[in-house]
Amino acid sequence: MKKIITNRVWIGLWLLANVCGFSLWADETKAATFPRRVIKPIEFVDGNVTGEVNDELLAKLLNRKLIVGAKDGYEFLKKDEDSAYLKTETVAQYRKARAQGAGPWTTFDISMDSFFVTAGGVLRFLEKSKDAEKSAFKDTWMRELSMSLISWVGSDEEVIYERDKAAGVSLADYAKDKKIKFTESSAKRLEFETEYKLYAVEWEASGDYDGDGFEDRLISLAWYYKGGTGRGYDTYLAKYPDPKKSVVLLEDFRQIEFRTADEVD
Repeated sequence: MKKIITNRVWIGLWLLANVCGFSLWADETKAATFPRRVIKPIEFVDGNVTGEVNDELLAKLLNRKLIVGAKDGYEFLKKDEDSAYLKTETVAQYRKARAQGAGPWTTFDISMDSFFVTAGGVLRFLEKSKDAEKSAFKDTWMRELSMSLISWVGSDEEVIYERDKAAGVSLADYAKDKKIKFTESSAKRLEFETEYKLYAVEWEASGDYDGDGFEDRLISLAWYYKGGTGRGYDTYLAKYPDPKKSVVLLEDFRQIEFRTADEVD
């Protein structure tokens, strides 16, 4: 009788597990995935885009008109000082113009260019990424970014920069040593300052870029001189090369692949 009851209990549990969609055996449970997605909304004239994406959507986004910081801000690229500006409204047009050697020439141009550096970088990152199987990122990951974000001036600073970069020194380490000061810190945005510059870092997109199964993240960096007009905008690939270590290493990320003047993808 006891054996019959035991069998009935197991049958009942088996039926319940299948109906509810879970497994009685932990080793059969699949790890949760981290889908490739846009974190900070990309602003287009016909609406913003955020969240999970697929290849079909990414292809369409290349030809949608971006919102930039000025109404007349779509003419900011030209091949040389004497040539005419190229009208650039979409990421596809931007990639083609940059592949042909056009670039920004003034502070205004650089500011307008920044919208395409970020949006185009996000699309390129997601085009080459896939869903991640796992993630090593923590809530404090932005403070753990490598100090390599900070620029240097002069040979003495370069030596210190290269030494600290190789040693895996983070922004948090620099803050402890009072080399930088955090002014805003969250899981999606970080602001800090040095003696001469202001920095803003934002989490733009996520996905498995290098195919190792772990989540990688694309960040944008904007820096400005205090009391001046100098500025710069870049994108970086952020990743944990060793999930057991806290520092998040960075690689320069470029959306433009200078192959031929006909490069449009």
